[in-house]
Amino acid sequence: IVLTIKMIKSLITRIKKTKTLKKIEPTENIIYFREIPREDATPAEAMYILKNIKNNLLSTDIGKIFSATLLDFNLKGILDFKVEKMTFGRENITITLLDKGKISNLNSLDETVIANFLLEAIEKKGENNQITLKKLESYIRNNTSKIITLEKKLDKAVKKELENKEIRNEKEAKEYEK
Repeated sequence: IVLTIKMIKSLITRIKKTKTLKKIEPTENIIYFREIPREDATPAEAMYILKNIKNNLLSTDIGKIFSATLLDFNLKGILDFKVEKMTFGRENITITLLDKGKISNLNSLDETVIANFLLEAIEKKGENNQITLKKLESYIRNNTSKIITLEKKLDKAVKKELENKEIRNEKEAKEYEK
């Protein structure tokens, strides 16, 4: 008990001592920036720039770009995600197309490519402008030729967008390949 009392007294004196210390203020005012190339960059453009891709997008990057673009569509009010809790900790995720009109107004070619792929998947596997994640995964698994086409179209669209924004130069890219 005596030892506990001594420890408490020691702790109280340390707390009082730290309260009297002067707080250190930072001398530099640092502004935080998100790790994306530009605020208006699409997920495909961001991947292309951040990975410094010289030739073509990798097939391993397509899934990341697809997922990020769907989340970006959610932020733009084009899609909505509904998560239903199932038994044994499983979840059923439903993707709902909220506004088809916004898809036709997309400014980016690569987003349009992904949106058209998603629309096709919803038309073939979904209902009422909705598709579950399981059905989307099934559609992707069973249509490998469409995925290869998506990959090629996406790569071409990203390159064209970056050239239009004067971020990528096709002539320099070909020189690099040599």
